[in-house]
Amino acid sequence: MTLPYRNRIFLALGFFFVTAVAGLGLQTAGAQECRGGSCGNNTECTTTECPSVDAPSCQGGVCPLPKPASVPADEAAKTEASEDVPAAAPALTFDKEEPAEKEQTAPAPREVKKDFTLAVVRDNDSAQTKAILLECKKKLFALLAGKVALTLREDSSYCANGKAAAATSALDEALNDPKIDGVLAMGDMVLASALKRPLTKPVVSTAAPLTCVISSMSETSLGLTPVDNLARATVPDLIPQDLKMIERLFPGREVITAIDDSVLSLAPYFAENFKQLAMQTGAKVTIQPSSKLSSLPASSAGNTVVYLAGAEGISKKQKTELFNALASRKFPVYSMFGHDDVRDGALAGLAVQTSSVFAGRAAANLQQIILGANPSEMDGDVEIDKRLLLNATTGRAIGYNAPFTVMLLAEVIGAEETKAATLNLSSAIDLALRQNIDIDIAKQTTDVTRLQRNSTIAAFLPTANVTYGMQQIDADTANLSGGTGWRESTDGFNISQTLFSPTLISNFRVAQRSYLSQQHQQEATRLDVIQTAAKNYIAFLQAQALFRIEIDNFKVTQDNLELARVRYKVGRSGPEEVYRWETQEAEGNAELLSKKTSLEQMRIALNQTLGMDQDARWDAEDVKLESYRFLQDNFGEILSDPEKLKRFIIFSVRQGFKFSPALKAHDMGLSSKRCEMQAKGWRFFLPTVTASLDFDHQLTQNREAEYEEFDDDQWVARMDFTLPVFEGGNRVIELRQAKAEYRQLERERRKTMQATELNIRTIIRSLESTYPKIQYYATASDRSDKNLKVVLDKYRQGTVTILDLLDAQNESFQWEQQAAISIYDFIADMIDYQRAISWFEMDKTETEQKNWMHGLKTSLQTEQSTVIK
Repeated sequence: MTLPYRNRIFLALGFFFVTAVAGLGLQTAGAQECRGGSCGNNTECTTTECPSVDAPSCQGGVCPLPKPASVPADEAAKTEASEDVPAAAPALTFDKEEPAEKEQTAPAPREVKKDFTLAVVRDNDSAQTKAILLECKKKLFALLAGKVALTLREDSSYCANGKAAAATSALDEALNDPKIDGVLAMGDMVLASALKRPLTKPVVSTAAPLTCVISSMSETSLGLTPVDNLARATVPDLIPQDLKMIERLFPGREVITAIDDSVLSLAPYFAENFKQLAMQTGAKVTIQPSSKLSSLPASSAGNTVVYLAGAEGISKKQKTELFNALASRKFPVYSMFGHDDVRDGALAGLAVQTSSVFAGRAAANLQQIILGANPSEMDGDVEIDKRLLLNATTGRAIGYNAPFTVMLLAEVIGAEETKAATLNLSSAIDLALRQNIDIDIAKQTTDVTRLQRNSTIAAFLPTANVTYGMQQIDADTANLSGGTGWRESTDGFNISQTLFSPTLISNFRVAQRSYLSQQHQQEATRLDVIQTAAKNYIAFLQAQALFRIEIDNFKVTQDNLELARVRYKVGRSGPEEVYRWETQEAEGNAELLSKKTSLEQMRIALNQTLGMDQDARWDAEDVKLESYRFLQDNFGEILSDPEKLKRFIIFSVRQGFKFSPALKAHDMGLSSKRCEMQAKGWRFFLPTVTASLDFDHQLTQNREAEYEEFDDDQWVARMDFTLPVFEGGNRVIELRQAKAEYRQLERERRKTMQATELNIRTIIRSLESTYPKIQYYATASDRSDKNLKVVLDKYRQGTVTILDLLDAQNESFQWEQQAAISIYDFIADMIDYQRAISWFEMDKTETEQKNWMHGLKTSLQTEQSTVIK
C-alpha cells in the first residue's frame, strides 16, 4: 500500500519531532559525565553547573540526576513540616583556597612491595591515641601474616604534640621522606593538613571529630574535593545522632560545641560547617574552643549544654578535672567520645567503644593498600554500637533528671538504688514457701485444730481439786437461835474421772480427723503458693521480655523516622511520611510507658507472693525451654499420637486423684462424720460412766463436840452410770441429721473429683495448643523479621511506600511478641498442669521423679478405662 505524498510528508515530520524530543529527554535525564570540560551533549561545563534543565552542580566530574518532576518541590509544602523536619542547608562559604581542577582519571594499580615502611603521624601521644595505635598494630600484623615485611616509624618528629603547625610539618616530613611508603594519620590536625594538599603517598586516617563532620556532609559541600591517596575511617551520622539525643535530653537548650583550639586554627572552615550541619538537625549551636570551657559563666548553665566534640590533646586526668569543674557550675556535658568519658564524669554519651573498631578499620585499610589496593577504593564507614549511657552521679551533682522515656532506653551508672538481687524460679519458690503469708496462716490454723484435738483428750483424764473451807457464827447471831457462837475450818480434795462416754469418744475421733483434714488443707495451700509464685515469676519474665521487645521496636521506629527525614530532605518523599513516623514515635512512647507499668505491677505481685518488701528489685534469670525438663522428652510424642494422648489424660487424672490434698481432706471429713454417727447410735444403749472420790479433814473448831469420839476426817467414793431414757426425740433427730450430713459430704467429694478431672483435662487441651505454637510463632517471627529487612531496604531505595514499611514493622513486632508470649504460656500451662495433679517436679526428690516417669511410660503402653464411673 502506497501512502499519498502529503501523508508521507506528515509522517516524516512526525518522526523527526519524536526523535528530537527523545534526544532532548536523553540529554536532560540521568547523570551525564563531564569529559574534558563538557557535558555529554558537547555543551560547555563549568565547575558550578551543567546546562541542563535543572542546572545541577558538577560534583566530581559528574552531573547528578536532576530532580524528577514527580517529586514535590513546592517550598510552601515543606514549610508546613514540623520543626523536627530538617530544612535544606544554605549555601556554604569557606575560608580556604579551592584546589586546582584536574582531569579525573582512574588510578593505576599500585605495585606490591615486599617490604613496607609506615610512618605514624599523630596529633599527640594521649592514652586514647596509644590505645588505638596498639590495637591497630596487633590487627595489622595479624592481617599481613608475614606476607610483607612491615616497619612502623613512630619518630618523635611525627608527633604534633597538640600544635597545628607541628602537625603540618610532621605530615610533610613523612611525605617527603623517600624511605616512607605510607602514612597512618591519627587525629583531626593531621587529617586537616592532609585535606589541604596533594598526597604523594597513601595516607590512612583514623576516625576523629573532623571526619565525622565530613561523613555527615559531602566533601564538595564542605568546600573540599576528594583527595587521592587518602582513606578515612568515619562514623556515619554520629554528630547528627548526638545532636538529636542532646535535644531529647535538653529540649530547647543552646549547644556549646567544644573543639580543640588547634583544629579550629588549622581548619577554619570546620566551625562554620559544623554549624551548617547542626542546622539540618534543628540544633542551636555555637562553637567554643576547648581551652575556654573553664571561663563559661555559671549563670548560663540552665540554658546551655556542653557538647564535647574535640579534646584529644588532654589526658584522662585532665578530662576528669574538666568534667568536675563544669559539674560544679551546673553545666551538663555530653561527649562525642561516648561511654569512656561518661565513666570519667561526663553526663551522657552514645558511643559504646571506639578504639577497637577504629583500629580495626584502619588496619584493614592499611592491609589492602600495602597489598596494592588504591586508597580511594577503601571502605571508610565504621559502624559502632551506639547506646545511651547516663552518669547518675553527675546528674545529681548538677540537679538533672532525664525524661522518663529516655531513661527507659538508657543504661545508667552511679544510680543510688539498691542493686537488684539475683533470682531464679527455684529460689523464688523457696522464698515463697518460707515467707508467704498464706503458708503462715495455714500453719496457724493447723496448730489451732491440733490443740482442739488435744482438748478432747483431756476429757478422759482425771480431774483433781483441793478444797479449803472456814465457817463462823458470831455470839449475837447464835443467841437469837438459842445457841452459842462457833468457828471451824476444813480442808480436803476431790478426784473424778469419766470412765466411758460415747460423746467424749466421738468428740476425740472427730477432732483427730479434723486435725488430719487441716493438714491436707495446709498441703493444698502450700501447692497453691508454689503455683502462684511460679506463675508470678513467669509473668514477671514475660513482662520483662515484652518490655525489651517494645524498646527494640521503639528504636526501629526512631531509625525509620530519621530515614524518613533524610528522604524528605533529599526530595524523595513529602512531609507526610515524617508526620506518620512522628505519630508512630509518640505511640511508641505511650506503649513503653504501658509496658513499664505492667512490668512494675508484675514485680509488685511477685514480691507479695514471695513475702518480700514489695519495692524489692530482681535480676531475674530466664526460664529456658531446654532447662525445663518436665515431660520435655515425651510431650511431643504424646501430642502426636491420639491413643497416647488419651492414655496420658487418664493417667494424669488418676495421679490427680491419688495426690489431691482436697480429696484427702474430704476423706477425713467423711471419716469424721462416720465417727459422729456411730457415737450418736451408741447413746441409745451405752451409759456414761464416771467415778469420783471426795475427802474432807477438819482442821480447827471452838465448840464442844456433840460426841466424845468425833472423827475429824470424812471421805466419799462413788461411781455413776448415766443413761438417758427419753430426751424428747432429740437423739433420733441428731442421728438422722448426721446421716444426712454424711450423704452431703459424699456428694461434695464427688464434685471435687469431677472438678479435678475437668481441670486436668482442660489444661492438657491447652497444652495441645501452647506447645506447638512455640515453633510456629518462632518461625513466623523469623520470617517477619527477614521481611522487615527486605522492605526496609526497598523503602531506602524508594521502591515501596511508607505503608508497606509500617505494615512490615508492625507485623515483625507482633510476631516477636507472640513468640515470646508462647514460651511463657507453655511454661505457665505446665505449672498449672502440675498443680492440677498436685505433683510438682521441682518439689520432688530424684527417686520420686523417676517413679513418676516410670508410671507414665507404663501407662502409655497399657490400655486404660474411664476414670470416673
